Order: sequence, then C-alpha cells, then structure tokens
Amino acid sequence: MTANSRTKTLLAPARFLIGPREANTSLSLAEMVKRTLEKDLEASRRERFERLRDAVLCEPRLEDPDVLLQNVSRRARSDAQRKNVPLVLHAACRRVLLQATFVEALVHLLDNAIRANRAGQPIIMDVREEVEGHVWQIHDMGDGMLPNVLAALGDPFAAMNDGSGLGVALANAIVQDHQGVLGYESAAGVGTTATVWVPLL
Repeated sequence: MTANSRTKTLLAPARFLIGPREANTSLSLAEMVKRTLEKDLEASRRERFERLRDAVLCEPRLEDPDVLLQNVSRRARSDAQRKNVPLVLHAACRRVLLQATFVEALVHLLDNAIRANRAGQPIIMDVREEVEGHVWQIHDMGDGMLPNVLAALGDPFAAMNDGSGLGVALANAIVQDHQGVLGYESAAGVGTTATVWVPLL
C-alpha cells in the first residue's frame, strides 16, 4: 500500500445480528446466529447463517494454515475462475487452534475480494505467525474503496438492510469471537487488503 492508503479497523462490538433496540445487549456468536435464524430471511442469507450455525457447534481444532487456505480457495474457485482471477496462497506458520467458524470468515472476505478484483489480476492470501498471534491477509488488486464505503464497513444495521456489507459484518463477528481484530487498508487504483489478527489460543 502507498502513503495515500486509507485505513479502517473494525473495533465495534459485532452485535449486528440483533435489532437496534437490543444494540446494548452483549450476546455470544451462537446466540446471535440463533436469533437471526428466527427472523424472516431471504434464501441465500439464511443459507449463510445456517452454515455458520453448524460451524459454531464444532469444537476448536488444530488447523494447518496451508490446508485451511486451500479449503477456502476451493470454496471460491468457481467464482474466481469465472472472473479469471488467480488465487495465490502463502502460509508461513505452524498449525493453529481455530474454531470451524474461522473458515467462514475467510470465505466471506475472499468472496468480497473476488468481486472487487480486476479480471486477470491475482488475489494474494497470506498467513504468518507473530509473537502473540497469527496475521491472515487477503489482498485484491481492484480499484480500492471510496472513503465513504471504507467508513461504513462493518456497520451492522446497514449490512442487514441492504446486504452489501453482510459478509464483512459476519467476518467481523467471527473474528471477534476469536478475540481477534479485522482491519482494512485500501488505496485508489491499488486495491484493498483485509487483515485479520487472531491471538494464539
């Protein structure tokens, strides 16, 4: 990224799955998903939340980051091929303890990157180990985000109303369930990098 990069870090509590009247209520990810599935949802949105519900029920397990990235890229392969977007994977760390929901977070972030990316340009997915955690990044080579779009990322109620930011809001909730942080860096004409930091468990 260049000096003209714009950065947005999503620190807000991920309470987007419940209504504004309950915005000060703190719920677990599992409870938020359960409450959301009680609502009247369109089919594609319901499918996302049902997949997340099933993943929430799984116990955490040691994951090989390289295998995990391959699984995530496999889920998005047809969309990437349709847009002629190569997926480049790089994992430089040992196995890490993660919830099954973590894959869903990366899938949502990769889906967004593919939509934003320019045809023929690669998307780079990278994970590295730091002293106290792991850093996962997905970098697209799209047009970058306008300041108002970047500022609205992770807005829970906007995401539920128009659906355009639902993947980011879901990913944010999952990352926070891992006691992690999701951040974005974007620059016009260069692209966008989604960065997930999660602590060692």
